[in-house]
Amino acid sequence: MMASSSSHQQLVGGPILGLLLLLVTLAPAVVDSTRVSTKPAMVIYPSCKTTLMPKRCSIKLSDLAKSLGEAKAAVAGPKLAAEKMKSDSCFTDCAPVLDTAASNVAAATAEAGDEAALRRLQDYLYETVINNYGPIPPCACECPGSCSADESAEVGKLTGAVEAMTAMTNLLKDLLETKRTKENEALAAASEKAIGDGSGVFHASCGTTKQPQKCADVLAAVLKTAKEAYDEALDLPEPAPDTKTDIWICTQAIRQVISQLESAATSVRNLAEIRASIQSYFQERPCEFSCPPPPPSKEQCSTKEAAVVHKLNGVPDACLTLLDKFLAEEI
Repeated sequence: MMASSSSHQQLVGGPILGLLLLLVTLAPAVVDSTRVSTKPAMVIYPSCKTTLMPKRCSIKLSDLAKSLGEAKAAVAGPKLAAEKMKSDSCFTDCAPVLDTAASNVAAATAEAGDEAALRRLQDYLYETVINNYGPIPPCACECPGSCSADESAEVGKLTGAVEAMTAMTNLLKDLLETKRTKENEALAAASEKAIGDGSGVFHASCGTTKQPQKCADVLAAVLKTAKEAYDEALDLPEPAPDTKTDIWICTQAIRQVISQLESAATSVRNLAEIRASIQSYFQERPCEFSCPPPPPSKEQCSTKEAAVVHKLNGVPDACLTLLDKFLAEEI
């Protein structure tokens, strides 16, 4: 065998060339191994380590920092510097809000960040975005007049920042107000485990279920069903008085459902309790009405109004059926 090996080395050019061929053959595997091993680790901020859910807190802080950065670039960029944009005070008033929010996020993500930094961020975001008595929250701007696709995309970055600030406010409220009981710590630990390295299931309540990903998909579908009907109802032109009242009563119930589902995404909630809350909002059957209304009303109903009302009618059953099917599998 040794003689045969020696003869083979001579045929391919001796030991040196044989070694070179071996290195060339192995090179792709070495490159792939390096690429995989250099995957950046998820950053856990010191301030977030003071909470029950440091992974969730850190990921959301990173998301908010990114969203604020994109919105600041949009406000300072040429697309939103046009005269028609400058004439809308929403755009000019947005810039300082983004700057202050970004400054508070930077303090919360710094090495010296602590719980106090998170509370300062929460206080600023709450007073600015949530507890706002203006017609719209700061930075919730709309394109004035006709806008190009590029201009609309830049305005959309401001909307994204508002959504990110709202989500962060709600999360911090839960994290900073939740008591450290054994039960809460166990629920938080299960939710954090589902997140994994940052690519797992991020829905807080679903992390404690047997099927976290399916749970997240189901709740997302329920939320989508409620939001689509709610948004379409709000976009309706002025309906007739009786129909308008019926729609308003229904959308108030749906708004409560949306609030429940969004809260469940950031704070650990029992799905059976969420289901019971949703059922309670629909207990008085607020979405069971017709368009046009029955006599003695003489109101007429447009095709669009009839379609929206039909969608509103179906929201309670659609939401509860999706939840019931999943809960049955969890038992």
